[in-house]
Amino acid sequence: MCTPYYSARGLARLSGVLPSGVGLKFMSRISPSEWASGVSSPDELAKQLLSLRERGHTVQLLVHQRLHAKAYLADHSTGLVGSANLSSAGFDRHFELMLELTEEETLTATKIIDDEADRSGRPLTLDCLDEWACEYLPKIDEHKETVSDLEDLAEVQRQLDLLLGYGQGGTGSDQFADIDDFGSWLAANSSLAGAKVLHSRYQNIRRQNLTGHFRQSYCAACLFLEEYRGHVDPLVEALNQMGPDDIYQPSQTVLDDWVRHLNDHATTQTDLYDYAVLRGILPPNLGGTRIGGGGGSSTLKRMLPLAARFMAAEGR
Repeated sequence: MCTPYYSARGLARLSGVLPSGVGLKFMSRISPSEWASGVSSPDELAKQLLSLRERGHTVQLLVHQRLHAKAYLADHSTGLVGSANLSSAGFDRHFELMLELTEEETLTATKIIDDEADRSGRPLTLDCLDEWACEYLPKIDEHKETVSDLEDLAEVQRQLDLLLGYGQGGTGSDQFADIDDFGSWLAANSSLAGAKVLHSRYQNIRRQNLTGHFRQSYCAACLFLEEYRGHVDPLVEALNQMGPDDIYQPSQTVLDDWVRHLNDHATTQTDLYDYAVLRGILPPNLGGTRIGGGGGSSTLKRMLPLAARFMAAEGR
């Protein structure tokens, strides 16, 4: 079973129809912001999957933070793929489209999912999920009404990343130019693409309260470019080709290295920055776990080429 969204009722329906002795491989994604928003329930997922295990089913849970596929495959012989999530809305109320697969198609779909699970999926034990969900459910409940301001869920994100094996290759460092110097440089180079917008966020001129996004993105961008020096010149060149109102769109090479960097440093924090905060405000395509508006993607995209130009100008 492969679905990014699920509900308690959808999981209960699965529990009610799964034949005795059948093993279950369940792939989903887990996001503190989605949990707080109510579109997923990791606590219910742990509860229902543990119940299946207690009834004798072999249960394997895999987490894929960029998952969007919905597929329900059985016995390598039949399956459904389409738009329906494992929820009462997905199967009862919403207008969804599901395609029934033949045996050969089911085998192909299973192989695709298994290959992606081996490549990018992270195994998570049910006991670890249950302990994490029970510990942080009260914190999530505090933010049910304030889902637009989730930066203080950083510890929830950090502990999740530790469970998934992220953050194993990075350490903190403050070996980059002072953020105030960068802010002054932006003001002096306001004709560059994104410079005015970032300076406004740095100074909170428009009262958007995005200074935190600015700080997290600046620190991470500098650390990323120190680690991947080969991207500095191409980013500077990309900036030189952009108009004042353009937003940089990362190349696939930059994007792959950035996501790798964020995964390696996922649990790193200092007094100045916290990768768990950044991970919580970026969407999955930029290595984060946030879905929906209000995130930090536009700040980071503007930041990368400007930070590269600033580093080059400073001779760093």
